[in-house]
Amino acid sequence: GAHSVRGRRSHHILARLPSGAGHRNRGGGSSLVVETPRPGSSTMLTNRLHEIPVYVSYTAARRFDDCQFSEVLLRAGVPRAQKDRTPFFVGSVVHDALEWVVLNKRPLPDEMLVRLADDRLHKPGYSWPTPSARATTMARLGVCLNAMVPTVLGLLDQGPDTVADVEVDLYRDFPGGGHVPPYRMTARVDLMLRSPGRVRIIDFKTSKSAPDVTQLQWYVAVLRAGLPSDVEIEAGYVLHDGRYQSLMVTPDEESASITRAGDLARALVTPGWQANPSGYKCARCRVRVSCSYAAVSRGTGRMLGGGNGGN
Repeated sequence: GAHSVRGRRSHHILARLPSGAGHRNRGGGSSLVVETPRPGSSTMLTNRLHEIPVYVSYTAARRFDDCQFSEVLLRAGVPRAQKDRTPFFVGSVVHDALEWVVLNKRPLPDEMLVRLADDRLHKPGYSWPTPSARATTMARLGVCLNAMVPTVLGLLDQGPDTVADVEVDLYRDFPGGGHVPPYRMTARVDLMLRSPGRVRIIDFKTSKSAPDVTQLQWYVAVLRAGLPSDVEIEAGYVLHDGRYQSLMVTPDEESASITRAGDLARALVTPGWQANPSGYKCARCRVRVSCSYAAVSRGTGRMLGGGNGGN
């Protein structure tokens, strides 16, 4: 029967397929599961460098492209610095607020925004150097949400059979082969709208920079394996200014994402990783406190171990 749109955190099993089902992949086997976050995946300093299957996400791929060693050190569970507070804080609170909008299907009251911001402030690593910094950031939050909330509410108004899920964790397993180890391609979707014959995945963007379309191509590649071939997948971004940017992903783009994930899994288990010294990037890198690179202050540095790579 018909159901009203319902918003929820989605941690249930969406689909599980037998080996050989789903989109083209390395080795033929695939599965798609919606799961709760793994213990040790965020706050716990757990050594995951030799974990099998190798977990590979879009964020990890971006990080590895920037500096291979930073991703390796993160997986090794070394001590790390807090994220840059203000941009991370704004993005986190906007995501919290939009999640509240989806779950409650109505605009966010001003007092709820203050409460969400205060909740974030009580987490480790957040503080305000001056009262004006707080006022400026709260004003920035208000501008961003005033633009994005109407768009999100409009996306929820898709008919009585639409189910809305927030913070959906997906993964797709690959058996590997040759020099490629077994790996798990992961994705975290901000908003998923499911209706008969159609799934729409949506990412919230608070940055003013143009979104990288390869991110949603990666997400679609993960999602495709768990759906019948006649189900349409649409991807899109809700941008900081309230615009909705739709994206249709081709099979070749999905295959490129799968290949990129496999290449990352292979590289992560192959010693000889390269470091990429950059004063700008190193100063913002979370593992700078544990890296023997000397690039943070002077923009250049020596290779870890004194050669062209490390182990």
